[in-house]
Amino acid sequence: MTVTGVSHEQILEAIENIQFKDFEDCLQDECAVMANADCLVTCNLKDFKEAKTRIYSPDEFVALLE
Repeated sequence: MTVTGVSHEQILEAIENIQFKDFEDCLQDECAVMANADCLVTCNLKDFKEAKTRIYSPDEFVALLE
């Protein structure tokens, strides 16, 4: 697991990205891209349809670890 910060550029990218309905979700995706994350885990799958990062529900992610 990696914890990452957010840059000015990532904030601007998230603001300008009209494919996401939710700014914070978009910002999470932008941070995941910058951190070269393998995936994001969320209960809110429907808001990540346009994500650049692979998205898993918690149950899907746990199944991958087993």
